[in-house]
Amino acid sequence: MKILGINALNHDAAITLIEDGEILFAGHSERYSGIKNDSDLNAALFADCHRLGGKPDKVVYFERPYLKKLRQLKAGQYGEVLSRKNLPSYYLRDFVGNAEIEYVQHHQSHAAAGYFTSPYEESAIVVIDAIGEFETCSIWYAWGSHFEKRYTLKYPNSLGLWYSAMTQRLGLKPQEDEYILMGMAGWGTQDHKL
Repeated sequence: MKILGINALNHDAAITLIEDGEILFAGHSERYSGIKNDSDLNAALFADCHRLGGKPDKVVYFERPYLKKLRQLKAGQYGEVLSRKNLPSYYLRDFVGNAEIEYVQHHQSHAAAGYFTSPYEESAIVVIDAIGEFETCSIWYAWGSHFEKRYTLKYPNSLGLWYSAMTQRLGLKPQEDEYILMGMAGWGTQDHKL
């Protein structure tokens, strides 16, 4: 079975087509559009995917959009909640037609990406990012094709959002320039008084 994994409408849109655990095609939207951290998918990306790997039997989307909308509603982000652009079923129609779309948890997507590309048959996995649907940190145990969530930290408590805020405070672009802030650590000096 060919499965197409999709990340879009946030930042760094990308797709990967796999069959029996082998990657047939992987593409990043910014390589096609020339737009850094492009959040949108494009027709050329899908054309290459279909040409090199074929059409998928199943589509898997990296988050559960209605849970995300619920979090946005609770946070007062009403413009985001009312936008149809952020609904994958509406947005993806041009790319995947009427194919059924399975939605998985954002943090489970991160955990699966780390686990299935590792050499380990079982693993403890830690996911820390700004925010998924509600989760900001999660710990998973994985074996075979099974995932068990052992711990979760939820929005608004987020180490990732705090790190993005510090990135912005230093005049850098949040959700993009965090790597610069990490690189700056090597140039600092220790101060045990802090």
